[in-house]
Amino acid sequence: QIVKGDIKCNGCLLSAKADGTDVRLVGWGFRHLYGTGIAPDGKLIAVMNGVDERGTRPIANDGDKIYVLDVSNPENWGKFYGWPDFFGYGQPVTDPQFQSPISNQSNSFLIKNHPPVEKPAQVVDVGSALTHITFTNSSKFGPTNMAFVGEYGTLAPQTHLTANSRFGMNVGSVMGQIIGQRVAIFDPSTFSERNFISLNTADGSFRPTGLKFSPDGNSLYIASIGLNEVRNFNTAGAPLGFT
Repeated sequence: QIVKGDIKCNGCLLSAKADGTDVRLVGWGFRHLYGTGIAPDGKLIAVMNGVDERGTRPIANDGDKIYVLDVSNPENWGKFYGWPDFFGYGQPVTDPQFQSPISNQSNSFLIKNHPPVEKPAQVVDVGSALTHITFTNSSKFGPTNMAFVGEYGTLAPQTHLTANSRFGMNVGSVMGQIIGQRVAIFDPSTFSERNFISLNTADGSFRPTGLKFSPDGNSLYIASIGLNEVRNFNTAGAPLGFT
């Protein structure tokens, strides 16, 4: 948290020189930034994981987000990106689509007076869990100036019980589905994204978290965190708090 004027800014993206000086606020109101990178045209690309549907304030149907920030323009610095009161494409938390069926109270704002909200360039499926970003550096590999984005994949049912996605919107619609667990290509100029590597069948061991092109640009290295298992009982055999 930092203070900007009379506003306490949470979820901040900061910049600084290599020696730690000249710390500046790039933007705030980010829920969970994971990957950032500078596109060949100088724009800053940042990916953020959407809110979880759990805890004392469960929010449903908030997909992960890709932001494109033109940091060459000083007027674009220090803007507000929504957290903790705006989700999706900058819609307020009071919108019925974000009401979770496991919550016994209506969603309400946590901040009294909001600055204007900056919208993301792209919102992907709930639970995709966007991770690292890297950019093509050679036409030998494929289209240049593209951002390659890792997607760890859903951790349902711990984090998401409902999803407004290609599988529909209902409790349990994310269970047993392949969501995320891929590498996507994002075009910063058109804000479009598409598959690069994805699964045909469920495989819990493919969880891309790190991406890097080789110096000659001919190879893309992908680091995966490995097998992830979701169980409804603990090691002693006792049931956990979800089914």
